[in-house]
Amino acid sequence: TQNIGAFKVKVGDESITFVDTPGHAAFNSMREAGAAITDIIVVVISAVDGVQPQTEEVIQIARNSNVPMVIAVSKIDRRNDIEHIKVRLRALDVELEEDGGDVQLVKISAIDGTGVPELLDAIRLQAELCEIMTPTPSRTEILIIESKTGAKSNEVSGIIRCGQLKTNMTFVSGLTFGTIKVFHDEHKQQLMTATVGDPVTFTGFTMLPKPGNVLLQVSGEEHAKNFHLFMKATYKAEGGREQFLQTMQREATGNFFNRKPDNNNVRAFDSKPFNLVCKAETFGMLQALLKMVYDIPKLPGLALQVKITEVGGLKDADIAIAGGTNQPGAFLVFGKCRDDYFMSIPSYMHEIRFDVLYHGIETLKEKMVSTLPKLKKVRELATATCSQVFRASQAGKGNASGLIITAGTFTADCPTVQVLRRLNKDDEDLTVVHEGPIRELRRFKDIVPSVEAGLECGLILHDDFMFQVGDTLKQVEHYEEDRDVATEVAAAVELERRMSLQEQIDK
Repeated sequence: TQNIGAFKVKVGDESITFVDTPGHAAFNSMREAGAAITDIIVVVISAVDGVQPQTEEVIQIARNSNVPMVIAVSKIDRRNDIEHIKVRLRALDVELEEDGGDVQLVKISAIDGTGVPELLDAIRLQAELCEIMTPTPSRTEILIIESKTGAKSNEVSGIIRCGQLKTNMTFVSGLTFGTIKVFHDEHKQQLMTATVGDPVTFTGFTMLPKPGNVLLQVSGEEHAKNFHLFMKATYKAEGGREQFLQTMQREATGNFFNRKPDNNNVRAFDSKPFNLVCKAETFGMLQALLKMVYDIPKLPGLALQVKITEVGGLKDADIAIAGGTNQPGAFLVFGKCRDDYFMSIPSYMHEIRFDVLYHGIETLKEKMVSTLPKLKKVRELATATCSQVFRASQAGKGNASGLIITAGTFTADCPTVQVLRRLNKDDEDLTVVHEGPIRELRRFKDIVPSVEAGLECGLILHDDFMFQVGDTLKQVEHYEEDRDVATEVAAAVELERRMSLQEQIDK
């Protein structure tokens, strides 16, 4: 699951509306939005995988929002023993009913339906214990669970919190407002009215409302426009005040440039910018994508810059803004987005489309690492030892060396020969005192193209070089090697860990 959704289940004479949220670690924003609009949180834990970090996260969200929980342990058809889960829940201070607490635990199986009726009964009992009632004010309120750009207009999904929804109703939320002309249920069936707890999908909003927000009914579009102008002025004033306070705080603490590496104009001169345009099918998917992007460790020499984040497909403006910088980058398109562009994508910009979030992030890491300079490597081809030195007219002011080839094959056309020497008697390591090509390679008096290991030869270098007995000569080859993505990311993570540790020590 990579989307948040809602559906209604009939249980006797009553109905229960379920809000389904993704369980993967990256979709924290979706889970928070789902928790904000629910009366009861059903925490689903796999009997096979056990309690995961995101499970702990949801339990903490439930506590912070003061929402009651019901634990559902799934996949009991594969593992019926769940004692390890109970032990972990107790360690997280979850008070189960069998321990005298108020949190119910139900074992279920999606394969054969085992425990599903018991789970529904547990939810109904929890609702009765918590005295969950339907508010009945005169105006209608809709809790937003998701929003996305459709083929013809923006689509918004939500659950009616109170009141009754009818066509031609006008709603506001923050800066966005709209009039609902048509709405459907979770099965795409058009409705004329909808009541409390019904999941609905509707259009009529030019600006997408954020998941977790509440749409409030107003008398008409004139009232909605006045509300929009009022909120716009309020946000502008509060935003300017907040920015001023943050600037003063950074100046006072000396951390004026202590910001995210993304979009930071103050970069090291050796850092190359990597521009990103993040697009997603829905608002929740965009939040999850941005979380994963910001979690990518900073690669040395590369400055990640997020230029555009938007729900919907690629547009000409995106290509012009991100591609007009002549800098490398990528267009991340998450989900089934409808594009609307005619410009050509520059060759230095990568187009990455994906339906599974983790696949897209892994591809992005590969493209980022490929932008870095290749690793410069040195390969040793042959070694020799200087056994004697003598004068030679071809050596100019230098001298010639009598060599014994100790490994490999010395070739006359090798572009690089290193001469290593111990500069002081107490030195353990050898120092490179010369590096360059061969001028002459002789075997006895004949100029030869190569000499194999175990044989003796004579050698003259350029630049009037003076050999010393005991010098070590190496023929080496300089070459470039592609960087390994996993190695580079792991090194970046370790660097960030050390920097964070050093900051804590300095404090």
